[in-house]
Amino acid sequence: MDTLRIRIKTGGHEFEAEGPPAEVHLEAVRFAQIIGAEEKPAPAIQSPPEQPAPAIGKIARVNGRVVSLRVASESLHQAVLVLLLGQQQLRNNAAVAGAEIMDGLRASGHTVGRADNILKRHAAAGNVVATGKRKRLRYRLTKDGVEKAQAIAAALASSLPQESK
Repeated sequence: MDTLRIRIKTGGHEFEAEGPPAEVHLEAVRFAQIIGAEEKPAPAIQSPPEQPAPAIGKIARVNGRVVSLRVASESLHQAVLVLLLGQQQLRNNAAVAGAEIMDGLRASGHTVGRADNILKRHAAAGNVVATGKRKRLRYRLTKDGVEKAQAIAAALASSLPQESK
């Protein structure tokens, strides 16, 4: 008889199970439902790729793997959210490495030693989810994070001078 053993730590929640794979899977799904992190299964028919919000296209630019801002943001916290949104929408990169965020901040004109402290605060606030360990750590926006990043991007885009036709 096969035995599966898993241990999951996410935020302040912890889950551990051991037993037959089917039972462990059911318990893991229940755990995900309890903490509200249940992933929805992908639809059978793939929808076309999401078009970037017009605001992010106006305020961000892509150079290779780096997404940077063309306008100055009010704070590093806002810049990080908008850069994550840019990675997601402009590069179709939902799992962003910390180095990509740091490179984007530097290319945007910010001087910062590390971005992980800002990302930890966003994770605690529910805007970002971190997965992986150490150098394999990746960050992605939650639904709330996407909404906040889009609002910040729209505000930054509205501060740009209007283009005359």
